[in-house]
Parts: sequence; structure tokens; C-alpha cells
Amino acid sequence: MGVPALVGRTFSDADDTRGGGPDGAVAVISYGFWQRRFGGAADAIGRMLALDNVPFKVVGVTPPQFFGPEVGHTFDVIVPLGDEPLLHGRETWLDQRGNYWLTIMARSIGTIVSAR
Repeated sequence: MGVPALVGRTFSDADDTRGGGPDGAVAVISYGFWQRRFGGAADAIGRMLALDNVPFKVVGVTPPQFFGPEVGHTFDVIVPLGDEPLLHGRETWLDQRGNYWLTIMARSIGTIVSAR
């Protein structure tokens, strides 16, 4: 979404690999969660966080003014889409074609002209 991390980094393309990228399963946490869970400590980056008993490495913290992609909904932890199978195993939502759980947003990179 183009939001830089306040501390650490956001996701790289390599992070979004099914089952985890070169750094394994990674997570970016919200500013509020960082304050509540880690007391705002800088060493939160690199620490492990268990989500459904699956370890994720914290790689970044979002700025306090970033609440997420949906107005009125906040978040604590964001993980790359490719890490979803780690949480759901063989029941991964990535392979279920009948589910409508994913919202995709895109930003225009310039003038778009429809082909006719």
C-alpha cells in the first residue's frame, strides 16, 4: 500500500512465498500492538510471535496513523498472503475456489485508456 514502516521494514516480494520466504514466516505489527505487546521496544524487530502456534518473525511496525486498508477496522498483525497455508494447513483458503474472503486493491500507475 506504499506505507513505510515506522520501525523495521514492510514485506518484500520474497516474503510472499507459500510457506514463508527466505526469512521464514514474517509479520508486520501495528503501532498499537507494538506498544501493548512489546512496550514500544526497538528489539521487537526480529522477535518471534506465535499465531495459532505458528512462529512468525516480526520484521516491521506500521506508523501510528495507519489503521489498515478498511475504514473502521484496525489490525494487530499482518502476514503475507503466501503464509496463510501455515495457519490453515491442508484447509488453506488459497486452494478453495468457492470462498470469497479476499479483497484485492490496486493503484493506477498513470492514465488508463480502455482498449476498444
